[in-house]
Amino acid sequence: MLEISFMMYVIGMMVLLMNRNHIMIILLSFEYMYLGIFMSMIFLLVFFSLVKIILYLIVIVCEASLGLSMLVSMNFFYGNDKLASMVLLKC
Repeated sequence: MLEISFMMYVIGMMVLLMNRNHIMIILLSFEYMYLGIFMSMIFLLVFFSLVKIILYLIVIVCEASLGLSMLVSMNFFYGNDKLASMVLLKC
C-alpha cells in the first residue's frame, strides 16, 4: 500500500510539472500529492501518533482554503485563472 501512496505523489508531481498553465490544475495536483503523503502517513504513523496526522490534515485544509481564495481573487481581478495573465513582478 505504501507503493500506491508513492505513485500518487509521483503522478501529482508529473501533472504539476506538465500542466502549469492554470492555477486550478496546480491546486488539484497539490491536493493529489498531499493525499499521497497522507496515505503514507496513515500506513506508517497510525499506531504511534494520531496527533501528527490530525495536524497534517489541518495544514492541508488551511492551504486549500488559501489556494481557493487566491483562485477566486484572480478570477475577479484578471477574469481567468491562467498563470500567464498574472504579472508576478510589479515594480
